[in-house]
Amino acid sequence: MLFPTLEFAICFAIVRPVCWALNRNPRAWRLFMLGASYFFYGWWDWRFVGLIVASTLLNQGFAAAIHLADPPEERRRLIGLAVAANLG
Repeated sequence: MLFPTLEFAICFAIVRPVCWALNRNPRAWRLFMLGASYFFYGWWDWRFVGLIVASTLLNQGFAAAIHLADPPEERRRLIGLAVAANLG
């Protein structure tokens, strides 16, 4: 799905009001936005959905590890690994 298309306009017209309605429930909003993002990328080429799911899981794992890391040096090392993993 490309931005200057009718499909995107229809998708946006559906996603935006739902996003606005879920704004008061952060967990539901995050899950909906994650699903909408997967749908958006999958519409263009479904083979990329696995890549974005893997990226989501990788980044969530790094975020949890960075949050639990105690010394600042460990956090910096994990951030460097996360950036390297995302660029790789």
